[in-house]
Amino acid sequence: MKKLLALILSAALALSLVACGGGSGAGDNNTSSESNTDKTGCIVSKGLFVLEPKDGFDLTNEENLSPQEIYMIHVYDVIPDSRKNGEMSDMQYDYTVTLNDANTYESRTMVGGAAQISFVTSSNYTVADDVGTVFAGSDPIRAIAVFRINRNDINENTTVKFTIENSGIFDSSMKFSSSDIRKIDMLDKIFEIEDNPSEYQLASTIFGRAVSIRGAIEYLSNNGGIGNSTAVILTLNAVKFAAKMNLSAAWDGNNKLVYYDYDSDTLLLSPESSGSYVENAELEADKLIDAVSNTYPEILNATTKLLTATDIFIEQLEICSNPDTYTDDALQQLNSEIGDISSARDEIYNFFANS
Repeated sequence: MKKLLALILSAALALSLVACGGGSGAGDNNTSSESNTDKTGCIVSKGLFVLEPKDGFDLTNEENLSPQEIYMIHVYDVIPDSRKNGEMSDMQYDYTVTLNDANTYESRTMVGGAAQISFVTSSNYTVADDVGTVFAGSDPIRAIAVFRINRNDINENTTVKFTIENSGIFDSSMKFSSSDIRKIDMLDKIFEIEDNPSEYQLASTIFGRAVSIRGAIEYLSNNGGIGNSTAVILTLNAVKFAAKMNLSAAWDGNNKLVYYDYDSDTLLLSPESSGSYVENAELEADKLIDAVSNTYPEILNATTKLLTATDIFIEQLEICSNPDTYTDDALQQLNSEIGDISSARDEIYNFFANS
């Protein structure tokens, strides 16, 4: 979960890489926090990751990511000072990693391709340069910084220094060795840092589901509506897959949903190519609703509304697109569900975009 309870702070500091602020006195990962956690803000590393994509997770068209580059992702908690407000820099170049004492890269967390941006948004972690004011005594903030690095920087002897500058009491640096870097083949595996990884991952897919369901309906509207049988079929497939299948929280480099079973770590055959459900890929709606309820209770009602309206939309679209079953009442119901889907989508989108 994004918020870390203050009463377990000391345990978290003991188990994690930590840098506590305080101007020029900021230290690296071995800085003792016992005497200054109530005097200065701290940065607590939760995980440093390098993405080497799984076969089938297509990043060949990931914008701004060259074939020579890979993603490095740092997730950390910003621990507020108990008495003093802090202001973190809003400049990307104040969040950097230096690899092997040679190459320095600045955060590009929300400047990049669809996979990177969709994951950061879906994770609901705060973008490093969007943290802003950290109020004294408030809950910790889980932040994320993404870097595009030279893949040749990563080897068995790699060293990493993560630095935050121009952020007052949060100015800090921490050092990592190659053994501290976690290599992952799907961005969703970053959620292993959460208390309930599978549930957090599933809840985080609701952003992509909401956007994709609404997008499919807009496609139908822009391509002849119920009178275009091909558009109806494509819309039904897209809506069913987005609502009812296991997904990744990250899209691929082509801005498409990735059908992925997190629990079995299995990439599923793309429905765009198969045209039918993949065996054992269908998701139980109650499981998704429970995951959202436990992870993002603020959008539980919107999630329930979205899934309920989507089920009715599918049913009514099948009725309305068939001349033998069409009725005016069915069309009215169809339009009503489109309205509910749109409002639910907007609430879910705004929650993730503005959190």
